[in-house]
Amino acid sequence: MSATRPPAYDERYAAPVEASRRGAHRARPNPLTSVIPVIAGMAVVVLVVVGAFTLLGGRGGSPDSSSVAAAPTTQASASTSATPSASASAPASSGSASADPSAAAGDVDKTIQLRVLNSTGTSGLAKKYSDELGQASWVVAKTGDSNARGLQTTIVYYGKTSQKATADALVDKLGFGKSKKSAANAGDGITIVLGADAV
Repeated sequence: MSATRPPAYDERYAAPVEASRRGAHRARPNPLTSVIPVIAGMAVVVLVVVGAFTLLGGRGGSPDSSSVAAAPTTQASASTSATPSASASAPASSGSASADPSAAAGDVDKTIQLRVLNSTGTSGLAKKYSDELGQASWVVAKTGDSNARGLQTTIVYYGKTSQKATADALVDKLGFGKSKKSAANAGDGITIVLGADAV
């Protein structure tokens, strides 16, 4: 008796595994996920620009606020090297400043070191006023030209509130100009930047 053989496997009818899968696909990407990095990048750029503008904007402005810290180009004149003998008695010279309400900010200090700078381009103007101040017992440490050019009004820069009375007394002594608080422009003492009203 002959054994029955199983039917032969015909590969023609065999379907590949990939063909037997149904509905296998990747999920569509969310459009927001591709936009978020772009928005974040733009936000960073805007913050950097605003920050830079804020930092630089605080320094700009009118020409009288430009830095004069490195302006002196010459040493003190010979007439200012003598230290006044009565400079310690500052209240004696504060007559005009004491009547001024601004004197409440502090006493007039003639021993404070002054810088007299010229913004006008008129030759010898800084030396002229430094000599006058020296003869009036003020201590002029340096004279020279200012980095700020063409100021119309003379500005007496002071760095501390306690120096306001001294700055106002200098304005009174010169007979023109105005005082302004600016530690950057005042330097170690008080800086006078002569304008067109000094010519």
